[in-house]
Amino acid sequence: MALFTQAHNRFRSEARRIVETELAPRAAEFEQPSVVRGLFPQFGSWGWLGLSVPSQYGGRGLDFSYDVVLAEELPRCRTMGVALSFAAHAHFVIPYLLTHATEAQRKSLLPDLVKGTKIAGLAATEPTGGTDLVRSVQCTAEDHGDHWVITGEKKFTTNGPIADYVLTLVRTNRHGGTTSFSLVMVPTDTPGLEITTLRTMGMRSSPTGWLRFRGCRVAKSMTIGKENLGFLYLMNGLQRERLIASISAVALADLALTETTARMRSRMIYDGRLADLQAVRHRIAEMAAEIESCRRFVHSVAESYRDGRIEGKEICMIKFHVMEKVQSILATCLQLHGGEGYLDDHWLSRVFRDSRVFTIGGGVSEAMKDMVAGYLRL
Repeated sequence: MALFTQAHNRFRSEARRIVETELAPRAAEFEQPSVVRGLFPQFGSWGWLGLSVPSQYGGRGLDFSYDVVLAEELPRCRTMGVALSFAAHAHFVIPYLLTHATEAQRKSLLPDLVKGTKIAGLAATEPTGGTDLVRSVQCTAEDHGDHWVITGEKKFTTNGPIADYVLTLVRTNRHGGTTSFSLVMVPTDTPGLEITTLRTMGMRSSPTGWLRFRGCRVAKSMTIGKENLGFLYLMNGLQRERLIASISAVALADLALTETTARMRSRMIYDGRLADLQAVRHRIAEMAAEIESCRRFVHSVAESYRDGRIEGKEICMIKFHVMEKVQSILATCLQLHGGEGYLDDHWLSRVFRDSRVFTIGGGVSEAMKDMVAGYLRL
């Protein structure tokens, strides 16, 4: 079955109208992270936070292709931090609850998350490292009967400063290797949890937090899935995160090229249009080909994902190959805008800064390439 049907296309038109009329005009305002928190109830009212969440938990019960559509439309708000904060909540946390939480946990947590009255983030990376979680995670949860006592730190947590819950990877077994960790849904009003906001180069509309757990007591009933299997859950869930992020990145590159092409047609130089210069024409043609090849790649893998097949090797390839292509395209589009592109308040300048995290967050390119090499049995 094709990735999109007429129903998906109708949803795309609806989502694009909302993004371009409700969000894009406020792009500069969203650079203040506290403003983004107020967007989540709006996301909820539009039904976006629970597109693929079953109706019994407040969602719309739709297929993954609707998530793909929205991932492609959100970049039109012209600040990728909004898309990142949305994804951290809707794609990084909610799917773990759907897949691994108990029925009681789903009924307790999901309705508020789907409505956007509560916000969630995923806390895995620590100051000691992120890529090699098995060795770097030092945040521990000690067994105190019906409670965990959590001590340690998490860093670079998307939505951390605005979250009501952080799904936290903690070490619960010191001797189990990959079966040493659990996922615990920690309320951010837990005594002993301190959260500070980190200043970042880009994604300024997405609040990034440094979390310090000072002996936080959290009920064991907030453990998501089985104890000591949290790392394995996380590794599977990261594939969705990487795929969704790459889908949004390709859509962003396409938008940037569309607007750059329009500028090349209207901008005059040497008594002619910039679009008449062979060097410009050829570079635009090359970027169009790169975007089309990337889009077909991500759509193919997204179709497999929708149908229940997780293509790990291909998603790792996408994560480094597509993201690196997108960064290069955005840099070229900014260059073609000349001085206008260099202005801090130009949307291309903003998303150029935002895009720098594409090859870092969710798995650095170097790690992705090494994983692909592993798939190839090198």
